[in-house]
Amino acid sequence: MHKLFLFVGIAVLFNRAAFAADGCEQGTFPVRSISGFDLSKPGNLEIAMDALKLDEGDELEFASSHESGHKTTKVRTCREYDAAIEQRLLLMTGTQRTPEFLRECKVLRFLKKANAASSSCIEGYQLTKKSPDELPPSLGYVISGEQAEAVDKAEQVNWSWRKFSPELEFHVLSPTTLTATGQGVVDKLEVMGFGDFNHDGIQDMLVWISDYGGGTLVHYDAIVLTRKDKKSGFHTLARIE
Repeated sequence: MHKLFLFVGIAVLFNRAAFAADGCEQGTFPVRSISGFDLSKPGNLEIAMDALKLDEGDELEFASSHESGHKTTKVRTCREYDAAIEQRLLLMTGTQRTPEFLRECKVLRFLKKANAASSSCIEGYQLTKKSPDELPPSLGYVISGEQAEAVDKAEQVNWSWRKFSPELEFHVLSPTTLTATGQGVVDKLEVMGFGDFNHDGIQDMLVWISDYGGGTLVHYDAIVLTRKDKKSGFHTLARIE
């Protein structure tokens, strides 16, 4: 009996030591937007979706074609946008006038699918001058299949964004926004929210990437990042279209 208690005690001490070593936390970490709004609480997601509203006359237009004829649906709120996407309606107009609205609605759709986490190595994470050495190279603008393959290989061996692209100049604009500039390209990263997106119990971070490739060309991506050790870099969990 004493040996059993001793074994359990050693195991508990070992787990606590491992926990302290990696700096991660145990507990309940709700799904939240970058504003800190707890989307895990019943009704809060709907409140957030209804709060984002376009002005009258700036509505998005979605269309569907059926045997009975063409139907147009106008969308003013993120809740209406979510419903239109779920119905697989086709977005026809409004993308140039309302990029921020579309971004916020897409982010809420992604957060809607996340769960609260029970473990976190990124709670309270803010962007700093060290972030380019922690973030993965897949956040940069990729222009070819060959470059995409190189990015994948670099991430597999835990290269950071800065190590993979030393020619870039990184600027932290705020605790949630940074830019990377070089070779005629500007990448803008914005932290949008936190949650458990793959339902493994570990908190992940949702970021929005805007790649300005010159002229009017802008490419957008929503990417889920995670890490299982505060001393290690982030890796890409999913790229959400």
